[in-house]
Amino acid sequence: MTDQPAKKVVRRADRGPAFPADPDVEHLLRLLAILPGSDNVAFWNQVDAHGLLPEAEATAEDPEPSGHGYLLNKMTGYIRAALKPNASDSTLESLACYTLMFFWGDHPGLWKALDSVIPARSFASDGGLGRRYAQDLCDAAWTIAERYHDGYRADAADLLAKWPEDRHGRRGKGE
Repeated sequence: MTDQPAKKVVRRADRGPAFPADPDVEHLLRLLAILPGSDNVAFWNQVDAHGLLPEAEATAEDPEPSGHGYLLNKMTGYIRAALKPNASDSTLESLACYTLMFFWGDHPGLWKALDSVIPARSFASDGGLGRRYAQDLCDAAWTIAERYHDGYRADAADLLAKWPEDRHGRRGKGE
């Protein structure tokens, strides 16, 4: 028998950041990972403007972040915080809410901007794939925003406290 060093078992913690255990949060983060990083300011300025920036402004070299970097600051901060072990419920809810803020709605210009970066971009450039991607992104974000909102985590006693018996002694139909 040869004396070979024992193989090191690589544990998830040894590999750096990991996706949260919640599969919906993981799905949202994986969808966000498809998008360009914060260094692609031109892309994120288009997201901030819902894809309505003039072509020349969108392709300018070294553009400045729009809105003093509000969108980039929010997305960077909450993406990084969501990838930390034991990310708080409020962090996950905030990431979801900002995702909805920036990607939800009827924005054909944004869908075209998304067409240029999503995986199946070679199939179409009319905004259809970007629209579907934005919908998937927002569906995931909506699920997370609901799940991690304080009101959603309330229990039955909290609900009953909000709906006490009527002052006149009336009860609900089911009682």
